[in-house]
Parts: sequence; C-alpha cells; structure tokens
Amino acid sequence: MPRDLVSVTVTGSANYTRSAVSTAGDVRVVRDAIGIVSAKGSLDYPGANGGTAKLTVNVQRFWVFQLWTGDVRAVDPSAGLSVLSPVVGQVTSPATGAAQGRSNWFTVGNFPNLIRPFDITWRVDDRS
Repeated sequence: MPRDLVSVTVTGSANYTRSAVSTAGDVRVVRDAIGIVSAKGSLDYPGANGGTAKLTVNVQRFWVFQLWTGDVRAVDPSAGLSVLSPVVGQVTSPATGAAQGRSNWFTVGNFPNLIRPFDITWRVDDRS
C-alpha cells in the first residue's frame, strides 16, 4: 500500500520546511460533491536532522460553507519544532485525495519576546 505524503513549512518564529513520504500513521481526506469534508490523522515522517517528525491534522468543513475548523500540529524534535495552530478559513484540494491549508498563529516565548508569531503551510496526500 502506498504511503501518504506530507509537506510542512513554518516561517516566522521558526523556520522549517520538510516534504516526505510518511513512515507511519494514516491521514484520511474525505470528499463529497461540494469538496473536502474533512482531513484527519497523524503522519510520522523523517525529521529534518534525523529522528522522527509528526504532522497531525484535524480539520472539518463547517456545514456546507467552504470554511473549515480544527487544528494542525507539527512536531520535529530534531529541529526544535513544536507548533499547534487552529485552522479557521480555507482548506483547498490541490489534487484528488489531497488537502492543504495555511494558518497564522503564535507560540509563547521568553521575556521580552513573549509572543512569537508564525505561519504554517501544510499539505497531506491521502494515497490509500
């Protein structure tokens, strides 16, 4: 069975880019006649500096409107990355079985930089 694909880019308080074939986990992109209904699951993939990274996506369409709610989490301990962002707004389908989105959020830092904003762009390809 082919493995799912994952792509993550974080800019701002952290700079991180990684695209890979998952090594474990599963993500499901569910569609209907209107478009994407949900994208849910976790994917492990090779970390940027070794080890294992993880992307967890939990988004669902709000009623029939083309707006989504949920969250996305990217963790890569080898790169010092751990971000969690709400998803409110657009999720698009760049290909059949794929979902992608972009969020702006923040992490809590240390004084004097207590708020550290970041952007996260993510994509998952459900290849099962």
